[in-house]
Amino acid sequence: MGLDAFVLCRCWQDGRTSEPPVPRDLVATDEYGPYVEQESQEAVFAAWKADACPHDDMEIASERIANWGGYRCLQQAMETAGWERFPVLRKYLPDGNGGVLPAERAREALDELASFRACSDVGHETVLLDEDTGIVLAANIRAYGGVFVWDGMAKRRVGVDERGLFVVDETDRELFRARRFTQRRVRAGRIRFRVEDSTETTLDLTSAIGEQDGSYPERLTVVERPLGGAYFDYAVQPLRKVCEASAETGNPVVWC
Repeated sequence: MGLDAFVLCRCWQDGRTSEPPVPRDLVATDEYGPYVEQESQEAVFAAWKADACPHDDMEIASERIANWGGYRCLQQAMETAGWERFPVLRKYLPDGNGGVLPAERAREALDELASFRACSDVGHETVLLDEDTGIVLAANIRAYGGVFVWDGMAKRRVGVDERGLFVVDETDRELFRARRFTQRRVRAGRIRFRVEDSTETTLDLTSAIGEQDGSYPERLTVVERPLGGAYFDYAVQPLRKVCEASAETGNPVVWC
C-alpha cells in the first residue's frame, strides 16, 4: 500500500485517437480521462480505450511515489525544513489516496522539489539498525508515533524513538525500552531481550524484530543520523516525473 500518481496524455484531447465505438454524446471526460456515461456501453468503451493511443490507460506518466511509511517520512522532512518554503506542495500533496495537483501549479511544484532536494539539513532520522550489517530495520515516523509493528496476536506494539526501541501493551504500558540490546527467540511467540547491563526481559511477540523467513538479527541498536533532501530521492524523483508530465501536457497530477 502506498501513494501512486498518474498524468493523462493529450491523445484524446488533441484528437489523435481513433473514433470511440459509441456516440460521442455519450462520452464525458474528467481527470481520469474519457468515459462513457451509459452503463451498457462501458465494456466496449473500456476495450477501445485500452488501445486507443500508444499510452497504457492513456497515461503518459504513471509512478509509485512511495509506500505510506516512506511518504510520511518525506512529509515529516518537509515539515522540518519548513512548509512555508513549499506552499504548493503543502497544499496539494495528499494525506491519502485521491485528489489532484492542478497542471497550472506543476512548474511551481517542480521548483519546490528542487529546493527541497538542495536542503542540506532536513532534521535527523532515528533508526533501528542490525548492528552486525548496518541494515536499517525501522525508522521513527512521527505520524505513527514511532510504531512500526502492530502485533495483534500478542497485543503488543513495537516502535522506535529518540530514547530507543520500545514495546508497549494494549493499554500503552511500556514493557521494554533500550537503545542497544540483543534478542533471542526462546520459544514460539516468546522473545528474550537483553541489554548491556545483563538485564533480561522476556515478552510475548509473534516474531522477532526484523525477522524474515525464520532468521532475525541478534544485535540491534538505535542511532540518530542527519538527513539532507537528496536522501528522499526515492519519492522526489517520481514526484518530479509526474509534475514534468503535467506541465508538458496541461493535465493534472492525479493521486491514487
